[in-house]
Amino acid sequence: MGTLRPALAATAAVYFWLPVLALLIATHMFSVPGYSFDLIFLTLGIISSTGCIVALNTLRRDSPRRYLGLPLACVLVAGTLYAALAFATIPALVMAGDPYSLFLTGSGIVALLCIAPCTVLLSLLLSSFREQQDLAIGTAILSGLVSLISLALLVDMATSATGLSSQQVFTHPLWEGMMILYGLGSALIGILLLMAAMRSPAGQNA
Repeated sequence: MGTLRPALAATAAVYFWLPVLALLIATHMFSVPGYSFDLIFLTLGIISSTGCIVALNTLRRDSPRRYLGLPLACVLVAGTLYAALAFATIPALVMAGDPYSLFLTGSGIVALLCIAPCTVLLSLLLSSFREQQDLAIGTAILSGLVSLISLALLVDMATSATGLSSQQVFTHPLWEGMMILYGLGSALIGILLLMAAMRSPAGQNA
């Protein structure tokens, strides 16, 4: 059985972080010990990281553009590691607001915001397959548009952290609003990736 289809489908998991978050909030699952925002990214990140690595390994002999998927794989792995560290140590070992927790939280957000830009590169990789060219182009365009949101937030975070700006532009509640827009766009990207997975050659093996 080919591995490319399930691998690409698994890669799309993390793009649905906002619907999963909304579902957990709606069902009051955050009131249950062990559930947290970090757990969402840890769980989805493990699935997506594994899927992305397997997909790239599957394509190692079939696409000279395989390297275009490496940035996404690195971002997914990094985000998963940050989520694991945050879930394991915050708030059990450190207090919220201390430098360690701020570093993990900030790094996790950066990794999350880098997913859309890296998806543009993944789309260029998928465009090398004739069956996926139209979906790949659509995914690249959508990812580019969603990346404008992430770029604005990343620049805002960087200028604030380096002292180039006295305060962030996207403060509460504008920050949350921008993240919701980013999450909705990410979910749409995830749907396109799932569609691309369905069109992948069924016989593609690692």
